[in-house]
Amino acid sequence: MKNVLISSLNKLVFAVSCIYFLLIVVFILDSDLVRLSRNPSRNKVLVVLFLVTAGVVGCGALWFVKKALNLHILNNEGLRVLFIVLMSLITRLVLINIVDITPNSDFELYHTLAQAFSKGEGAGGKYVALFPHTFGYPFILGMVYRVFSPDKYFALLLNILFEAVTGILIYFLGKMISNWKVGFFAAIIWAIWPSHVFYSSIVCTEPLYTLLMVLMIFAYFKMSHKNTGLLHSCGIYLLIGVLCAAANAVRPMGTLLIIVLGISEVVRVIRSREGEKLNFTGFVPFAAFLIAYFSFVNLTGMYISHKIGYKAAKNPIGFSTYVGTNINSGGAWNPGDAGVFLDLMKQEPFDAQKVHDRLIDMTIQRVKSQGTDNLKLIFDKNKTMWGRDDEVVTYMIYGSGEEASSLLNVKGREWPLRYICNFYYCMIVILAFKGLLGQYRKEVSPIVMALLLLFLGIGALHTVVEVHGRYHYSAMVVFSILAGTNYLEKYI
Repeated sequence: MKNVLISSLNKLVFAVSCIYFLLIVVFILDSDLVRLSRNPSRNKVLVVLFLVTAGVVGCGALWFVKKALNLHILNNEGLRVLFIVLMSLITRLVLINIVDITPNSDFELYHTLAQAFSKGEGAGGKYVALFPHTFGYPFILGMVYRVFSPDKYFALLLNILFEAVTGILIYFLGKMISNWKVGFFAAIIWAIWPSHVFYSSIVCTEPLYTLLMVLMIFAYFKMSHKNTGLLHSCGIYLLIGVLCAAANAVRPMGTLLIIVLGISEVVRVIRSREGEKLNFTGFVPFAAFLIAYFSFVNLTGMYISHKIGYKAAKNPIGFSTYVGTNINSGGAWNPGDAGVFLDLMKQEPFDAQKVHDRLIDMTIQRVKSQGTDNLKLIFDKNKTMWGRDDEVVTYMIYGSGEEASSLLNVKGREWPLRYICNFYYCMIVILAFKGLLGQYRKEVSPIVMALLLLFLGIGALHTVVEVHGRYHYSAMVVFSILAGTNYLEKYI
């Protein structure tokens, strides 16, 4: 009965993931990726050719890499890890030395907050109280600024380091799934991902959040499946809970991570009690995980409130859901909703949580008034999330002012840069889908199942909340590893 339950869950997650990948292909085909003709119909045909070509190149890359993986030099794990690190560092260091992107919008906020924190000053005020996650990354960055210099270059170097470590963790996750070839190919895909290389020129939170997320998943599957005593297991889960809370402090997705690990934990406990009577003792370590998570979240909230002088919101999802249900803006940030938010923020006495609660009430009314138009909104938001991978080029252009000194003229090379990002993205989407289909009727690794749950969860979450193209950034870890599963031992 237990095996039937787990098997049914696996089949359901696998089936939904396959359907969602097919929808991503639809979103890509419906996106305006190619603009080589004034005729929209001709451009649609070119998008199809663009996707097909990416698939062919991707399959050719699989064959080439398969040959390369047989090189004697790659038998040394230290050299494999070194190669991953070098590929991550060299591509990004070259990029940040040929472009000069001035932080703006959210990225300017992180930079400014970090500069203030480096001097021991409180900053952010009401805005940070409303969005406590904006405190996490600048707080870490502020410590770096304090040691070195409050120069954006050190923020870029820090993010490059985060990306390199993420690549190493992807390698070991892939190795845990099957063999080193899975992890190595996945890590190389991550290391040379064009849009991620371009993001290294921007002061953004995505590299840190993604690192913490992958570290938490790695720690969970590395440590939780060991046969240890109850007390030792609780200690391990406490540390994993702190990691989850730290990730949530950078990007408010802790609930999703809890759900993913919670489902993984139920499956683990059922498997470990195979043939035995199931009891709740096996869930004690996960209870320790939850205690650690919520304790750390509350302590972080108290610390933020102390630093900024305002009580931080405990459930700061009001504005994001309000914006995410705006049909006219496609669920993305817009001046109209921002104006409503600013008016509420100015009201006295100020209460950050009450502002979000008020916006939640307004969200419910908006959804009701939109009726069936919400279905179109869901499609548009998913297309924004998954249809293309070039939003970073837009950010680079916004930050390329006249005063910026760049060897690479981003504005003058806009479309070539967009084509590079999107071609690589299309190629990996196809390889990831191929890797997923290759596991049909096979026993899928618990790690892969957790990653698929994460992928589906990111899509589901941003179907509700505010959406931007860069919000799929962390999901590309899943795509990289799925592409790597083309090298599962049973297939090579």
